[in-house]
Amino acid sequence: MFRKNSIKFYFVISASLFALCTKPPPLSGLIDSASNNLLQQRNSPLQIRSYGDITIKLNGDVYSGSADMEWKKNGDFHAEFYSPFGNLIGSVKADSEGGSVMIRNRTLRFNNNNTLDTLPFSWGKQLTFGQFIVFLTGRVPVDFVDLNRVPDSSLIKGKNVEFHYKSGVFDTKVNVNRKSMVMEKIIIDSKNQTGFALKMGAFINNMARRIELREDDKNYISIYYEKIKLKQ
Repeated sequence: MFRKNSIKFYFVISASLFALCTKPPPLSGLIDSASNNLLQQRNSPLQIRSYGDITIKLNGDVYSGSADMEWKKNGDFHAEFYSPFGNLIGSVKADSEGGSVMIRNRTLRFNNNNTLDTLPFSWGKQLTFGQFIVFLTGRVPVDFVDLNRVPDSSLIKGKNVEFHYKSGVFDTKVNVNRKSMVMEKIIIDSKNQTGFALKMGAFINNMARRIELREDDKNYISIYYEKIKLKQ
């Protein structure tokens, strides 16, 4: 018994010392890793197909169900959102020039460079239709995060390091695992009075499975893609 306990104790101490002595990569390496993750997002596959769950909360009213999304590199996009009973509760369709959003049985049309200011969400005043499509695919628009520069600040938070990038309109926080060097979460906060927060996480193949556009607790869109299929 004594010998077994001694072996266990030795193993625990050895593992603890190894963990303490294994240093995570330097911050410069983690910055490069986050930058590469987003650059790989922008080297888009030929096709993205995703399935999952969606919750839309509008002025306190909750609509929940399933999400079915497909994007192609030529710009063709469609996403349908269904209630648990199979009824269509919303949809988004687009091509390389523009498209439409259907919500509450009302269809609104936009060009890619148009802001979504006719949607019943305040963030529509700051997002273009083209940016909205990129978000729905689980990627970050090119003009939202400039990772070709040193972050304005960094903060070590347990197993992660959080890089903070400030711009004129948005504050962006990128969380990277210090050991695996994998990007785990991105939070983009708008500093405008009609602001919003965009949260992306649960990345797989550099695509976010969890996406949230939040105005406040009574107005937001939350999507979780259980499956993401990429065609290269």
